Amino acid sequence: MKAMLLSRFGGPGELIEAEVPTPQPAPDQMLVRDFTDGAGVDCVLEIAGAPTFPSSVRSIRTGGRMVIVGTVQPGMWPFNPALSILKELEFIGSVHASLNDLRTVIRLVAERKVVPEIGRVMPMCEAAEAHRAMEAKEVTGRVVLVHDHALAA
Repeated sequence: MKAMLLSRFGGPGELIEAEVPTPQPAPDQMLVRDFTDGAGVDCVLEIAGAPTFPSSVRSIRTGGRMVIVGTVQPGMWPFNPALSILKELEFIGSVHASLNDLRTVIRLVAERKVVPEIGRVMPMCEAAEAHRAMEAKEVTGRVVLVHDHALAA
């Protein structure tokens, strides 16, 4: 890919043409591209934050949006606004869902239209171990904590 760059040594007004490596998409971006015939998705629900944010942004179609609802790592996220400007993306922050939203999700799960990925079911008394396992990235999917007496039933 060719790009026009400011010359490091020629002063601020001099432009040079140079070869710039073409960015290679991450494997998850390739899956999205294949699934959408290269268009990208209408909306990304971002729940992880910094670890997935850059590839999530690249997975959105032109004019699409991202709803940001969580983060697994507090702090700053890498963000280059160029792609969001070129693709006219919309970013929406959401701190919680309404009671009606929760009822809808429960209904969709009950009807098996949405199937959550449950990585591990653990008793409530092992909550600290559940958090440790998530932080160590030993679990894929959600960790479900249940009351100890529910496991005995």
